Amino acid sequence: MVKIVSPLHSYSAHGKLGDVVYTGRFARQYVLPTQANTEAQGNIRQAFKAIQQVTNHLTGQIRKDLRALWGARWSAILAAEVLGKNLATWTQTATSYQAYIPAAKEDWDAIATNFNITSTAIPYASDPPCSPGFALFAVAASISTTGYCPMPTADNQPDVALALFG
Repeated sequence: MVKIVSPLHSYSAHGKLGDVVYTGRFARQYVLPTQANTEAQGNIRQAFKAIQQVTNHLTGQIRKDLRALWGARWSAILAAEVLGKNLATWTQTATSYQAYIPAAKEDWDAIATNFNITSTAIPYASDPPCSPGFALFAVAASISTTGYCPMPTADNQPDVALALFG
């Protein structure tokens, strides 16, 4: 049902009438939303899920500093920094991480698991599930460019964890 505000002057209308949606002074055709469950969309969703897990565990000071640096949308900007255009930065970071010896990756996984960061997997994604250690590593690599934590390497997991999670 459409609700009209000030009908004589036609300031605005909000709602749906038939297949037309009214928002303010504009009208558009109603389109049923669809959820694309393609492999590419699954890869993006899997990466976002991993990033969100890590950012949920950042210290209040890191959050405050990133908000001061990037504003209220700091988490969206951080996600964009971690992912890059078309997952370019994410893929490049994954290549760097995969070059580490297994023991170093196990150490990253252990640190991340201590902070309740878990492996993320989307069933229709073509990328392998994202390990907790890689998620931590990828977010830390982006935050390190701001100077708020050291650049992650194969052997500085405790330093990075201390800087990000206190």
